[in-house]
Amino acid sequence: MMRIESGWWPGAAPQEVVEQAEARGGAVVSQNRGDGISQYRIMPAPEKIRLLRTVLFECRSDSGREAMGEKLTEAEQAYAAWRRQMISVATYADSGSEWEARMRVDYARVVIDSAELGREDISREEFHALMDRVDTAYATWTGPDAPAGAVAAWAYLEAAVHDWRRFPDTMGQAAEVFDRWHHQGLKTLDPVQWRSLQQARELTWNGAMEHEPDRADGREGHLATGPEHTRVNAFAAAAAAGVEREGTER
Repeated sequence: MMRIESGWWPGAAPQEVVEQAEARGGAVVSQNRGDGISQYRIMPAPEKIRLLRTVLFECRSDSGREAMGEKLTEAEQAYAAWRRQMISVATYADSGSEWEARMRVDYARVVIDSAELGREDISREEFHALMDRVDTAYATWTGPDAPAGAVAAWAYLEAAVHDWRRFPDTMGQAAEVFDRWHHQGLKTLDPVQWRSLQQARELTWNGAMEHEPDRADGREGHLATGPEHTRVNAFAAAAAAGVEREGTER
């Protein structure tokens, strides 16, 4: 599972992390802490692109400029492709309603636009245009004219993104529990919440979004009740608070 980009983790980056970062136009940065222990972090695409542009500007040799230019182009193209995927209605085709798919597109735009607002070279006009688009999205999905259920769904998705960013390890453990039960047809979350957990994981670079799985036995899944439901939902509460439960199986 991919780590969130804001932090360092001990050891060498798993190949899966490297591949997912590069697929989005980002990179994995590794370093030695000086005590013999290596560590790594994710460099998200916007940061990598800014770095490559700086190096390209300062590079004196033609060969170096050409090499940096190729890397910059690759990063920009990969990030653009990921961004297009995140704001495509088709990406959320398994959503339960038309408004849910549109909501997910708008929320992905909010996340991407918010990252763009931090660019050093952003113009005043572009800044205000992005802010207007963010404000419009919030008004659409949190205002009085929002479809029934949309306000709660937007709030849940926003909270999931917040928790994935702050507590990636704990949320990763919770997601593994949810995914395992979900594949077995034991729905510990309602479908909208489960899809929000998946989308939030993708938008925060903590792993690829997983779509609604099919039961291997062909039977409909059911909402979990009883002791197992209580156990897994207690884990969710701990994840939201950023507290890992001791002895929980990864």
